[in-house]
Order: sequence, then structure tokens, then C-alpha cells
Amino acid sequence: MTGIPDFPASSASPVPPVVSAEETFLREEAAELPPAGTGYIRFLRGPQARTRRGAFAIALALADYFVVGSIVLVPLFLLPGILPPRVWEQWGTPLSTIVLLLSVALTLPLLFPIQRAVFRIDGRWLHSVAGRFRWSLALRAALISTVVLALTAFVQALVSRTPIAPDLSVPAIVGAVGAVVLVPFQAAAEEYFTRGIIARSVASWFRSPFAGLLVSALSSSLVFALLHGNLLPGLMLYYMVFGVLLWVVVWFTGGLEAAIAVHAVFNISAFVQSFLFAEPAAFSTTITAESQFSGMWMLAVMALLVAVLIWWFRRSGVQRIYRPSDYTTTTTTTTTTTEKGDS
Repeated sequence: MTGIPDFPASSASPVPPVVSAEETFLREEAAELPPAGTGYIRFLRGPQARTRRGAFAIALALADYFVVGSIVLVPLFLLPGILPPRVWEQWGTPLSTIVLLLSVALTLPLLFPIQRAVFRIDGRWLHSVAGRFRWSLALRAALISTVVLALTAFVQALVSRTPIAPDLSVPAIVGAVGAVVLVPFQAAAEEYFTRGIIARSVASWFRSPFAGLLVSALSSSLVFALLHGNLLPGLMLYYMVFGVLLWVVVWFTGGLEAAIAVHAVFNISAFVQSFLFAEPAAFSTTITAESQFSGMWMLAVMALLVAVLIWWFRRSGVQRIYRPSDYTTTTTTTTTTTEKGDS
């Protein structure tokens, strides 16, 4: 016979499509994201919010802050024994400041995977409700903050009766430059830690928006005050109020960008003034009537700045709430691009 033999049809099951780990994560993330109209502070209270998640995230963030910070601080305890006393006397304050700022700044990178691992929400949502860092918002906030603080310094110079000549020694200049370089990262780390992880984790525990926001503001500001390592009542109150004002900026702008800018500008101003213009007594932790007045004055300036920022960003229409349509469009575009690249 010359016929073609019949072969039995293959009984093998069809090969299932390969799903990447990133696609799996995006599907899980879609189930965790909050409903439309949710603000930044309550962003982590999605449909599957669990109290233990927030507690675990806070524990991991605290471990990051203290473990990483402690590792970086080890050289600070060794330097006084390594450097000659005369050199340490001149360079001790600048070196201590630079190491301290670096120890805080290096805690920042781990905060993003902490949110992703615990809440199954990508680290980009740690920036803002827009899912990205809005540089234009940060730059505008930095500009407004700089103008307000410059005007404040000008007024202080006019009313001051004892002008202080700037210290242009090499250690003072190095300390000031080091602060300018490192403070933006230090301020960002503190904002992502306190207002990003802690404030939002606490807010995710409460069904009531008002209770969640209130406890979030107070608890994150208390942690912010404790991180500055001074338990004197006057300084604790100062940092608490400062933290609440930064929390208001975060709540109103729907992200951390403006708060980071304000925080950085304030800290840079404080460090530069302390290195270049402060007298030795300015480094004392003793609370005097003059220091209390200075603290209250700076809080008044901060409150004025927050009011100006709210007025400015209200006019500019800054995005304050989560809009799923933006996220869906971005995800669809990314998936389509990936499929075209694989074909």
C-alpha cells in the first residue's frame, strides 16, 4: 500500500502562557490598591488592609533606621581615638555632623522594598498618589521655602544688635558644604520613614478617616521628635509641632515631595548658620529664654510657610488623591510595550 499512515492526535495539554514575576506582582498590587479618591496618608488602607501589616512595616522600618544607622555610626566612636586631640578639637563637629547625616541618609533605600514586601504595593507609591516623585512640586516648594527663610534671616539681621562675623575656617566650610550635600538625602529619609511608612501604616489601622488621620499625625510626629535624640520638653514640643506641620504639607499635597523640600531647606539653613555664624554657645542643649523664643519664632515662620504653600498649591491644582485611571493607563502601556518587545 502506498497510503500515508494515520498518526494518533497528540494528547499533550496546551502549554500555559508564561507569566513573569512582575506581571504576577502587578495583579496582586491591583487588588491591594485603595479606591479612587483616597489621599496619601490613607493610601495603604486598601481592600485587604490588615493591622499586622502596618505593625510589621513599622518594625522593619525601625530596624532599618537603627541597624543601618548604628553600622554607619561606628566610625564616629572610633575617630576621637584615631585623630590627635588637637585635630579632633577642630574637626570633631564637622565630622560628627557629616557621619550623623550619612547614617540617616543610608536608611532610605530599604524603605521602598519594605512597602513592596509588606503591603504588596510598589515602592513608587511611597512617593505620592501619582506613583512618582513630582520634581516640579519639590522644586517649587524649595523655592518658596528659600524665599521665606531668606526674608526671615533679613529681618533677624535688621533687628540683631550683635552681628557675628562668619567663620571661614576650613572645618567650618567643610561642615557647611557637607551639610548642603547630605541634608537633602537625610531629610528625604526622615520623611519617607516617618510620614511615608509610619504615618500611613498607622492610618491603615483605622476604619474612621478622622481617627486614622489624627492618630497618624500625632504618632508619626512623636516618632519624628524622638528621632532627634533630645528628651528636653521644650525641644520635644518644638519637633512635635514641626512634624505635625510637615504632616499637614504631606496630607494637602498628596505626597512627600513638598515636605522633603521644606525639611531640607530648613535643615540646610540651620546647619549652615550653625557652622558659619553661630557662637560656641549655640551648640549648647540648655534651654534658655532666648532659645525658647528662637524656637517659637521658627515655628511661626514654619506655620506661615505651610499656609503659603497650601495657598500656592491650591491655585496650581496639585493632585491630592489617587486616580486609578492614571494607574490603569500606565500599567496597560507598560504591558503592551513588553508584549511587543517579546514578539
